[in-house]
Amino acid sequence: MTLVSLISGYGYPVIISDRAVSTPGQLQKVVLPTTNRETLTETPVSEFNVKSLIVQDILSVSFVGNFTILEQGHSEILDFFMHRSVTIANLTELLDTHEFVKSKDCAWLFVLGGPEFSNNQTQVIRIGNWIHYDERHNLDVHSAGSGAREWTEHLIENITKIEETHPSVTLCKQRALLICMSFIARERANTNQLMDGWGGGFDVIYYEGGRFHRIDPVAYIFWVVNIKTIDKFTVVALIDNSYVNQNVIVRNLTIGEFKIHYIRQLNDRSINPENFPFCASRDAISCIHLIDDDGVIDDVVILYRNPDDTSPALYFTTFKDGKFGIQFDELYIKALKASIKSYTQ
Repeated sequence: MTLVSLISGYGYPVIISDRAVSTPGQLQKVVLPTTNRETLTETPVSEFNVKSLIVQDILSVSFVGNFTILEQGHSEILDFFMHRSVTIANLTELLDTHEFVKSKDCAWLFVLGGPEFSNNQTQVIRIGNWIHYDERHNLDVHSAGSGAREWTEHLIENITKIEETHPSVTLCKQRALLICMSFIARERANTNQLMDGWGGGFDVIYYEGGRFHRIDPVAYIFWVVNIKTIDKFTVVALIDNSYVNQNVIVRNLTIGEFKIHYIRQLNDRSINPENFPFCASRDAISCIHLIDDDGVIDDVVILYRNPDDTSPALYFTTFKDGKFGIQFDELYIKALKASIKSYTQ
């Protein structure tokens, strides 16, 4: 299993994990949740899982490594805290008395928050092999897994700098989502997807108000705009991510096809929910492919959200006269057009 990254800075930690699960010594083609299509070549990836867990709202656990050991550890963590509160003392007891954390074939990340800490502080425990980067002010990154080095290098090169006078959890979430979008966009365009055994989408956890939260729901939306007619937008894919009992439902609406990908937590044996295609969100990251007659000339990434829960959704799916479609909020489209006009001037 393949990537976990803790991004710290400005007092708001964000934890990102990919969803690919690789099987050593095996190669196969798999259907990518980010494209709805089978990989063009055989890859080490055999399936997709959620590699993060939130326990009692105040403990975040993420993991990479040997799948069998991770399943065992995941189960033991849930069993241990079934009738115990999450505290510093109880977490210490778990780590001191359970064998799964001693395996050299896994890396674990425990981030503890809650009432034992103040001012949005947390306790971080890393077990296993981690890559560490802290050479930039207010950017501290720990990553583990087969994708750790490539992820860290790309993150350092592309992460958005936050104005120090206005740091907030929202801005820290946004810069994490922008990095996720850049990898998803590259995965969709690449003919050698998952060859390093990682990718397939991302789960993002952040800490605010003494609790851990998943960014839920969130959508990655891809558009095409011809540089000669920048007022005409064509949507090519909408990838909606939402959670049910910490399992993720990916609704991928790509031109000409619609698929639901149900990605489970480890040890989850529940039956897939019905294929319910309807979805909506106030959060979206948009990647606009600017093209001319010769093809793509640039990608513009825009993060936009409606400001509060009373605002309309940026998009919602529709079903009329036997046809499935997507309706976009007018203010969202206006914001995209304004951004492209500003970018091309």
